Amino acid sequence: QIPDDLSNLILKSLEKDKDSRFQSAGELRSELENIEKGIPTTDREIPKRKAITSKEITVTFGLKRLFIPAVVIVALAIIAVVLWQPWSKKVPTPLPSDKPSLAVMYFENNTGDESLDHWRKGISEMLITDLTQSKYLEVLSGDKLFNILNQLNQLDAKSYSSEVLAEVASRGRVNHILRGSYSKAGDIIRIDIMLQDAGTGKSIATESVEGRGEEGIFSIVDDLTRKVKASFKFSEEKIANDLDKQVEEITTSSPEAYKYYLEGVKFYNMGDDRKTIEFMEKAVAVDSGFASAYSYMSFAYWGLNMQSVSKKYAQKAFELRDRVSDKERYYIEATFYSYSEKTYDKAI
Repeated sequence: QIPDDLSNLILKSLEKDKDSRFQSAGELRSELENIEKGIPTTDREIPKRKAITSKEITVTFGLKRLFIPAVVIVALAIIAVVLWQPWSKKVPTPLPSDKPSLAVMYFENNTGDESLDHWRKGISEMLITDLTQSKYLEVLSGDKLFNILNQLNQLDAKSYSSEVLAEVASRGRVNHILRGSYSKAGDIIRIDIMLQDAGTGKSIATESVEGRGEEGIFSIVDDLTRKVKASFKFSEEKIANDLDKQVEEITTSSPEAYKYYLEGVKFYNMGDDRKTIEFMEKAVAVDSGFASAYSYMSFAYWGLNMQSVSKKYAQKAFELRDRVSDKERYYIEATFYSYSEKTYDKAI
């Protein structure tokens, strides 16, 4: 059941009269923080989490690309939050689904070269982006994984214990874990992965793929994606008919641009909009067609209350929406359409 204060907040967000709605994201955020402080808790302890803001709602609950200047859309996000009940202290269980569900952990850097550390998250993010295209898999988003690892104080962990993996699976409501490492000999990069059952920890499949240089990582990820699908015993017909654009077609083909993008995403998840913009600007300077980077710039400028600039980058991402996965394209389109009341219905 939805608490009365949250019900009132939702109703206020949906008021037909503009003057009766929340007049800014800050006002809405303040109300959310006050509500969260008043929500009763159970006796069970979990790691402390900071107060939810309107921006964090979009990150934590898979709607980050729907962080837009339409209070109607924000209200829908609030409803989703209420139904999911993030304040509950109960350990979540995997959602019932016919699809296998999967969390892709950050990778271990076995190259001995710290300058390649950014690929720990980079390979994970690429695999998440690539696998999320599939009609037959449920994949934990990179944002949710970041938040879970942050809550567990494991963001900078070089490897993960079985207890941490079990907790990630529980909080992420997935029944499989994908973990891996990468090594380097000369200019040859090798990526090893292991797919395991989250409940038993038993290994289901192991795979290794090699490529030349950092540029080769993109094609390695495409190969690994196909192998992961095969590990789930999907038929050849299913795999052949599945959505599967090459990862560089829906992100970037530049390792340098992707490195800047990863830094920008990290700062966005940390709530630092200015740093997000700084690194996303570097990313698009290298690859001017990097749609996802423009999308993040739009969110960050909105967070700084620079709506006109936010709209400009939302439009840029919209113009490049063929350079992202189908799922991300929906988010980008929703963001763009939300800037005008005439197209609110399309945003929803």
